[in-house]
Amino acid sequence: MAAYGENGYGEGGYGGGAEFVPRPGSARFFWQNRWSDQTLGSITASSSVAAFPVSNTQLKQRSKVWRSTTLGSQFVQRNLGAQFRIGGVALVSHNLTVAGQFRVRISNEADISAPLYDSDFIDAWEKTFDIESEFSDGTGKPTADGITLMPLVVRAVVFDEVYGQYIRIDFLDSGNADNYIELAYVYAGIVTTIDPNMLYGWSIHRQDVARVKSAASGQLWIDSLHRKYVAQSIFAGQPESKAGGFWMHIFNLLGTSKEFVVSFRANEAPWRGFTTLYCRLANTPELINVAANAYSTSQLTFEEIP
Repeated sequence: MAAYGENGYGEGGYGGGAEFVPRPGSARFFWQNRWSDQTLGSITASSSVAAFPVSNTQLKQRSKVWRSTTLGSQFVQRNLGAQFRIGGVALVSHNLTVAGQFRVRISNEADISAPLYDSDFIDAWEKTFDIESEFSDGTGKPTADGITLMPLVVRAVVFDEVYGQYIRIDFLDSGNADNYIELAYVYAGIVTTIDPNMLYGWSIHRQDVARVKSAASGQLWIDSLHRKYVAQSIFAGQPESKAGGFWMHIFNLLGTSKEFVVSFRANEAPWRGFTTLYCRLANTPELINVAANAYSTSQLTFEEIP
């Protein structure tokens, strides 16, 4: 499957690290993480609580976090030991407030003096609500109450690929009542973007998982877990062996156990905050021939990792 742009990584090409702007309806797969590869280079932080070292950002568990000792001028930095392709960075489960920001830089210099990519400081929370919503701060970003309604946060930045050795993430959140910065997992590596124009059709559906609770008074209510998502692609004008090629390629790389980040419906507020997931495949992709010699579908289920 081809991705957006003639070279597969956006209009800007490879060098330069320009901000990547996928078309609405595209899907971005973060599937090869260099940050978590502990055989590469080293990892450092501005400060770390002994029980919550920065190496925890390499572990594929939301419960294992890095925690700084203070709020001021905090950062995490990854030295990969050599230059690798980097096209996106994702922060999984941070404690930044609505006012919090972070900055991603990729460089081949340890002091990040000549960044190949610089996101500048961007909001830790996207504009996921209507500006008139009671859960919006007036700009679309969630209020503190709005954050409690959100799924576990995954904040992604995608850009034209660069070949870099050092990845640094800086944090700004001076008003954070926790008095520290916390981050569970970092993704930094290759991103594949699937353009909806390359597909006959593309859709994603929330497969709701809910449980019914009851109180002593007899009151019943439903607790929605929102844990599984179904993504379906319809491929036109290709033999079946090619129609499912991308999905089988992804499955061979990931299997049903390896974690990855997937972001759906990019640039379509107010849904983007709800469709960037830290997840794994819940099943093996299977081709379904919808019409002889016409098109095929391949349906996958993504399960969010708690």
